[in-house]
Amino acid sequence: MRPSIVMLVLLAGCGVYDGSDVQETVLLVLALRKRGLRVLPVAPEVEQKDVVDHTSGNVVEGAPARRVLEEAARLTRGVAQPLAQVPAEELDALAIPGGIGVVKNLCLPGPGLFGDGPLRPEIAAFLDKLRERKAPLAAIGLGDVVLARHQNRALSQQVIGMPASEISVDEETRTIFTPGFMGTSDLADVAAGVEKLVDALARMVGMPKGLVIK
Repeated sequence: MRPSIVMLVLLAGCGVYDGSDVQETVLLVLALRKRGLRVLPVAPEVEQKDVVDHTSGNVVEGAPARRVLEEAARLTRGVAQPLAQVPAEELDALAIPGGIGVVKNLCLPGPGLFGDGPLRPEIAAFLDKLRERKAPLAAIGLGDVVLARHQNRALSQQVIGMPASEISVDEETRTIFTPGFMGTSDLADVAAGVEKLVDALARMVGMPKGLVIK
């Protein structure tokens, strides 16, 4: 019997404005599980940049600090693991859902609106190991910020402007992208794009097309 294929899902907390987008994350995990893939949610053990009131989108000044890993555990029903404790050589691929927390919490502070500094060193080092093994990398929406900064490229406006139900595949870098809620507010279109992204990811790790394991 073939060993289980392990998909790491890199999270930046819980909540679209200060962490990982909840709906994109749930759709991603569901699509991965429907394909019979083992999902390993992880997050760095760092303090998140700020706390946002999601009814208004405003930063809550003076709010108690929150930890990214603890917030990721809230999103994943308590199963998120520290990134530092996960060996990259045991993973088959990486997927990153969007959310503004990707920029705020997975990157170092910068001068831009949400910060446009480099990746946190521990995340960059982890991606270095995956790139050495040519492991497939997938991103939804702002999750592509992590891959773009690691690959030293800009976010492609043409790709970002594509329909949310579609994907972009770069066979050379083994990178897959779908816009998620950057491309629409329609949950069904986002779900269609995530399903296609996971199908492409499964193909890259050698799973037959259309195979669904329950």
